[in-house]
Amino acid sequence: MSRLVQYFGDLKTRGRTALAPYFIAGFPDLDTSFELMKEAVAAGADFIEMGMPFSDPLADGPTIQKAGVEALKNPFTLAELIDRFQKERVSFPIPVVCMTYYNPIYQLGLDETAQRAADAGIAGFIVPDLPLEESGPFLESCKKAGVDLIPLIAPTSGEDRVRKIDAASTGILYYVSRLGITGAKSELPPEIE
Repeated sequence: MSRLVQYFGDLKTRGRTALAPYFIAGFPDLDTSFELMKEAVAAGADFIEMGMPFSDPLADGPTIQKAGVEALKNPFTLAELIDRFQKERVSFPIPVVCMTYYNPIYQLGLDETAQRAADAGIAGFIVPDLPLEESGPFLESCKKAGVDLIPLIAPTSGEDRVRKIDAASTGILYYVSRLGITGAKSELPPEIE
């Protein structure tokens, strides 16, 4: 059973909903972003999404895009981010998932990315631009390394597609609750129950 499935199962058993804040690594700088993530842990976060800044963030809204642009002014690679996390791992007793686009994973190498993440203690990856049909090679790398590749499903995902994605997943699914880019909204869509 994956670490994330076990962790969320434990939360469910205790009747808890997970608080999972998202941070852009490197915003406003790498040191401060790690300090902010540590503060979130101290304040009771159950799970951290650590975002790798990317030049073409297709799923991100304007706030996250601006933070990513600032973070990219002091660039670092995915390997450097994973290595930094490994040095800081003791400060993160909760699961941390890396949200990144496929290009940095491809540049580092699929097996190398997954194994480095596992060695560092990262629980999994969310890769918004990696659809099910193209995820096979990285999914296999993640399975070998023991980290989750967390697929996305959306309100527009049909039942058959959700079943296929679920069958291929290694742990949990990420439900994108609204269409379009991320960002602040005043209310949830009416189809969310």
